[in-house]
Amino acid sequence: MESNSIKYSVIIPHRNLSHLIGRCLDSIPTKGTQIIVIDDNSNPDEKNNIKNIEPQYPFVEFIYSDKGKGAGAARNIGLNHAVGKWLIFVDADDFLVPQTLDIWDSVYHMDDDIIYFNVNCLDYTTLSHSNHLESREKTIRRLCKNTTQLHRWLKYSFTEPWGKLFNRKFVTENNIKFQESLVANDFLFSVLTGLKAQKISVSNQRYYNYLIRQGSLSNNQLSSHDKIISRLNVYFDIQNIFKQNGIRLRPFDRFINLVIKRNALPTDKLNEFLSTHNLNYKTVRINSILSSFRVLNQKIVEHLNLPYCGF
Repeated sequence: MESNSIKYSVIIPHRNLSHLIGRCLDSIPTKGTQIIVIDDNSNPDEKNNIKNIEPQYPFVEFIYSDKGKGAGAARNIGLNHAVGKWLIFVDADDFLVPQTLDIWDSVYHMDDDIIYFNVNCLDYTTLSHSNHLESREKTIRRLCKNTTQLHRWLKYSFTEPWGKLFNRKFVTENNIKFQESLVANDFLFSVLTGLKAQKISVSNQRYYNYLIRQGSLSNNQLSSHDKIISRLNVYFDIQNIFKQNGIRLRPFDRFINLVIKRNALPTDKLNEFLSTHNLNYKTVRINSILSSFRVLNQKIVEHLNLPYCGF
């Protein structure tokens, strides 16, 4: 396919999910679409499985990385190979709806930096509807009456790369990359693109099926000490960016409050992390409690259907 005929570049990081990626690839429209799968150093059997199914998808670019640096690094490789006007990120265990191409084509000629979509949230086992992303939908519905607040929420609260179309020229010119962290590698990319975007749009159409899977990284935030520390580092960096830009969101405080409440880190590891960032337990504990009150206040405001004050 000639590069000038490519409208969309779909980037799919893969690691040890060969039993699911076929469904994902089968759901992606091929007309005008560049599909890039980056295998992030899967184990030998899984890598062989991918190589065995590769001939079934001659229109897909398969790239094999032996670095094993995570989905962020894999997505960065995909960014380096993308040529379409719009960048679209898909996880290997998710899939798209049959009407996807019509939905994409309906916004193709728009000149936004980012276009945000609603998504379908499904149970991995039954494929039935899940309420896991209900707060996202409620937020979009409630804030549609206030464009400024809506945009701030979209830019900084929905930190997954899927369910969005990114203008590739915008991403490239701003040299925005994914963090190569153990977890939460998509947080910085989503925040920086939101911060730098000058024009965004919202669509209530849904092209993306997001599956809630027990083994996914997003559902195992406290599964290991290394993952907790990695996530704390990411959230700490993002919170500093928010502070520098006058954005009153505190992801670090909220997450560390969860860590403390569940005793997810041994005291010595927690204190070691805090000292590395010139923090102390007392200050962090106070901030985490305040963050909990802010979250509670937000829920009360939503429950009473009162005007939200933004952030």
